[in-house]
Amino acid sequence: PPTMPLTSAGVGHCDDCAVRDIGGKEMSENLRILIRSYLQNKPRNTSEIAEHAHANGNRASLEEIEKMLRADSQVVRVDLVRRSGVLSSGYRICEWASVEWMTNRREQQ
Repeated sequence: PPTMPLTSAGVGHCDDCAVRDIGGKEMSENLRILIRSYLQNKPRNTSEIAEHAHANGNRASLEEIEKMLRADSQVVRVDLVRRSGVLSSGYRICEWASVEWMTNRREQQ
């Protein structure tokens, strides 16, 4: 069987979406469907999407989820939000929307 490269944490990942190796591509597709559904009503930031995925039993990291979002043709990045940090000057996090949500919004304007 093919082997998957390991992350620095020693967890295998797929090249197509870098989601943990439990369930492989099936898990990747389930996560993709979960995220697309979550983005139908309004845009969400990467952190909110990760929390939703974790609440639904998926343990993909923030980085894995962002990589999947960037690769998904049905999802678009709509904004870059700056978050302040206690120990650092802050970090940037993306906000995402479904293509369908964006299309509906344009039609309403």
